[in-house]
Amino acid sequence: MEKGLSDTIISLQVDDPQYPPLYYILAWFWVEIFGNSVTIIRSLSAFISLLIFPSIYWLCRELFKASAWVSEVAIALMAISPIHLVYAQEAREYILWIVTVLLCSASLLRALRLESKDQVLRILNWEMYAVTLVLSLYRFW
Repeated sequence: MEKGLSDTIISLQVDDPQYPPLYYILAWFWVEIFGNSVTIIRSLSAFISLLIFPSIYWLCRELFKASAWVSEVAIALMAISPIHLVYAQEAREYILWIVTVLLCSASLLRALRLESKDQVLRILNWEMYAVTLVLSLYRFW
């Protein structure tokens, strides 16, 4: 019997209400596109884990404006981090939470740094922070 997206969400509500459905909705679409096997399901976490590298780079660039080498060292450390390596192989939502926390932190620093007189740019930066914060909190809830 083929299960739909609504069946997945209802199953999470009934069986595992502590897990927010964002990762599992992404996983459902991933399986629909690429097929259903253990390798395919785990490849979603591996793909999301690749988003950590631009996220950590952006965060370090916001923290240390002139130092590109700091960002490069942070990427190297993240590449060999045991937590990153373990979570990148699990078919769980933890790696998505790490990415959203990094993006939220970087967008907050950007919004604080670019308090410009251009109202549109200012609002856009704070909206980007709000969206990443909501995604991060929703993933954690």
